Amino acid sequence: MHICSALSPSLCGILKIMRKPLFLMSLLLCSTLVVGQSVYLLSAAEWAGPRSGERILQMDGIRPAVHEVMASSTNRLRLKYPGGDEGRLWVEELRSWLWALGIGPARIELRPGSSAEDVIELEVLYGN
Repeated sequence: MHICSALSPSLCGILKIMRKPLFLMSLLLCSTLVVGQSVYLLSAAEWAGPRSGERILQMDGIRPAVHEVMASSTNRLRLKYPGGDEGRLWVEELRSWLWALGIGPARIELRPGSSAEDVIELEVLYGN
């Protein structure tokens, strides 16, 4: 069954005219999206205790994220943190450590709304 058989002739004519521009617009939209992402979790329990650059790089949630961000100058890191003052303080300290480890401030984005109140999500954004 052809789609035009279910539509009025005038609407079918408009769809025929707009088919190519709509297709090109959808390709353009897809090309502006981030190519991909990986998500790692940092729990409050893992973060607790004394911190040093060496210890932070050993944390399961941080080590792979840092390596992936540093693999390309176009990769970025989005930190989704728990809301409230405690979540904000935690993510600010983590961001400071990441700066010290070589990830520039322009490559780190902070966003409230972690999936749990005791977790920071580290999303590696590839591409743009």
